Amino acid sequence: MTRIPRPITVVLTLLILFGLTPGASAQGVQTGILRGKVLDAQNLAVPGALVTIASPALQGERDTRSGGDGVFVFTALPPGDYTVRFDLAGFSTETVRRAVPLGAPVEIEVTMRAAAVTEQIRVIADRPDDSPSVGLNIRQAEVESLPVGRDVTSIATLSPGVTENAANPGQLIISGALGYDNLFMVNGVDVNDNLFGNAQALFIEDAIAETQVLTSGISSEYGRFSGGVINVITKSGGNDTAGSYRLNLTNPAWTAENPFEQDNDIEHDSQVDL
Repeated sequence: MTRIPRPITVVLTLLILFGLTPGASAQGVQTGILRGKVLDAQNLAVPGALVTIASPALQGERDTRSGGDGVFVFTALPPGDYTVRFDLAGFSTETVRRAVPLGAPVEIEVTMRAAAVTEQIRVIADRPDDSPSVGLNIRQAEVESLPVGRDVTSIATLSPGVTENAANPGQLIISGALGYDNLFMVNGVDVNDNLFGNAQALFIEDAIAETQVLTSGISSEYGRFSGGVINVITKSGGNDTAGSYRLNLTNPAWTAENPFEQDNDIEHDSQVDL
């Protein structure tokens, strides 16, 4: 048998160890969580209830069963509006609608009535969000109804604690931190400019689905910042067919030199590309 020299053995061992080690780069949170508890009329846990969710943002439906304590949970959900249906033999079917935001859990409690009783949806209470993060989730439909820019920087300024009064154009000041020390993420990918810390224009504004602006109490899984996090996801397919279009209009008269400028040989600083 041929003996392998000890230095080669050490190198091969290191290659195997590093090759089998999964990447540890942080990707942030790009989905939401829906969890809750199923109770009966006596406020006791209902195990085995079939919980089914559907949403325009979700391909198909997902379902699970409530556990022995009546608790159920759905993870890795695309943000959007969800319909939650509860079914169990001997009980009437209950339906609840909830909006699942980006990067935050939603909790519900539902009471199921006996089948002989008239069907009724009764939501006992919503537990407060136990996430320590402070920020704002902004859906693109809200942005489109406001007279603001459609880019990530303009959207982020809608959140409290965020301002554009930075040293360089395009930078944001979040919670008083330096303008170049924020983290911009699109679908879990860091899109920061490596010089000024601005968001690089690597996306189309019409493709943005939701923007999450985190200003404090941010999870360490994001990393690489001391200011805030602007977490963006783009639109994805669902059960419904949808699309968008954009029309740009231009007219030379809008940028032409006026008579005063012509008489005084005043030229525009930049050439407009028609």
